[in-house]
Amino acid sequence: MVDDFGIDAVVRKPNGKFIEVQIKARSKDVIFGDAALFSSIEHKEERKNYYFVFYSERMDSMWIMTSKQFIKEGVTNKIPIAIGDDIDSAIADNELEEVKLALRIGQYNVNDQINIVVNNHSLSIANAKVTSFYGGIVPYFPQKLGMPGRIDSHHWLEFTLPADFVVQGENTIEITMVKQWKDFVIERSVKSVEIWIKYSDLPEQIGGQM
Repeated sequence: MVDDFGIDAVVRKPNGKFIEVQIKARSKDVIFGDAALFSSIEHKEERKNYYFVFYSERMDSMWIMTSKQFIKEGVTNKIPIAIGDDIDSAIADNELEEVKLALRIGQYNVNDQINIVVNNHSLSIANAKVTSFYGGIVPYFPQKLGMPGRIDSHHWLEFTLPADFVVQGENTIEITMVKQWKDFVIERSVKSVEIWIKYSDLPEQIGGQM
């Protein structure tokens, strides 16, 4: 049986009305950093009497959200990035050394639950190199040189990607805020997204021979 409507359970309330429930769970055996990282969910239109239940066994925590709350919390940023390089040829010629994705997220908190997807490939936060930059007032002289008066705190997330995660042409990066930590109310924002491609060095020429 295939469920095309994302319904895992139907619950009858004491007043006799029914609600539909979609359940997402993570076991205690998932890698560290993914205990509350759930797969991407397509849910763009509000559905009445429809709920999401998220459960993390390792964290021993459960979150229940209405359809409306999910849409508010789980906004997906879809960011297109064009690559002009012939990735397939570089892989075939063994010239492609490394591909990296770098994200700068303003006011990100380590307790947030975010999903990051590259061309339908989910990434694990546990595999990212995370660097924190704390904001503040910029001194007078740098401001005179054109810097803003204040720099917001942000995190730099750097992922090493398998070479076949990216393609020549348009690539889509999807960033979804599944759950924002309630005790840190400042709005999060994606400041920049970059893909870095590193190629192997060409052989050095010695004595007129390659």
